[in-house]
Amino acid sequence: MLPMAVRQIQHRKFMKNLKKFLKKRWFIIFLAIIAVALLLIKFFAKPIAPVAPIKQPKPTSSQPSKIYKPISEFGLMIGGEYLTINLNQNNFAQFPKTLSVFPISIKSIAAEKALLAKYLGRVNFISTINQIVFSGKYSLANKKIAYQDAEALVQEKLTLWGLVDQDSIPTIKGYSAFGLELLPVADSSSAQIWKVAFEQQINGYPLKSLSIQENITEAQINTSGQLINLVSYLFEPDETKKTDIPLKTSDKVIEELEQGQGEFFITINSQGEQFSPPLMNIIKSITVDDVSLAYFIGVKNQQEYRPFFVFRGNLFYQTGESIQAILILPATEDQP
Repeated sequence: MLPMAVRQIQHRKFMKNLKKFLKKRWFIIFLAIIAVALLLIKFFAKPIAPVAPIKQPKPTSSQPSKIYKPISEFGLMIGGEYLTINLNQNNFAQFPKTLSVFPISIKSIAAEKALLAKYLGRVNFISTINQIVFSGKYSLANKKIAYQDAEALVQEKLTLWGLVDQDSIPTIKGYSAFGLELLPVADSSSAQIWKVAFEQQINGYPLKSLSIQENITEAQINTSGQLINLVSYLFEPDETKKTDIPLKTSDKVIEELEQGQGEFFITINSQGEQFSPPLMNIIKSITVDDVSLAYFIGVKNQQEYRPFFVFRGNLFYQTGESIQAILILPATEDQP
């Protein structure tokens, strides 16, 4: 072991050499310290990678190959994110593989207009959608009539005028008049006015209106036996020029609904009254629970009667209330 004096001399010599080294190399040492500090900052700031990254699912469908536009004046295309589709292939098993498309017979419509003008006098005709409207007073019976007679009387006259078929099944509802407004009554036998409506058919499927008008042909008659209002589409499918066209597959239909290609145009309340769709910002969701087929009328400048899928379900408002909703989608691939 070295004496204390020797160790003190060696320590002073080491410190002297260290000072000389630091004095000569201080800039290099300073840069080295900065470099180490930067490396430490970079290391601790680096995010920690997850052990097992979650793979995001790929979209099930791309952009729709064809984008439909609303054909109803009141319709809107409902986004797929709003829909819950409770349908599968079994729901479509009832439908045929093809359905007919029928041109409209313009000649028959012209003859119908002339016939109605003969009986009713002046009638309004909306040529773009082939609809006649009569509002006035035309006596169907020269006596007061009862509820049980109104339905048969209206059907007899409208069949004579060619607006409905003899085997058409009418429905009747009673109303009371409150100014210009008609209010439904619980007991139709005590009503002041009756609405007698007929659902027409094409090719064995119902013919529906694309407006919020509830029926294709509807007449209003009062207790005096007077026709006071008549609304009807003049339709005459040309059987000689029909074309059979394949229907879309169930997979294609469901895919188009998911892509937001369904047209939402009618809501129906608990009393059976029809309304146009509400504003989107108050809709929470819509379920689709049932599907059927129908032909539609009421398209502007319509030249053909084409089949559509009709989807029924429920609309749920943001408030929690619900109402019946109806959507439609073209049933054939070649739909314009």
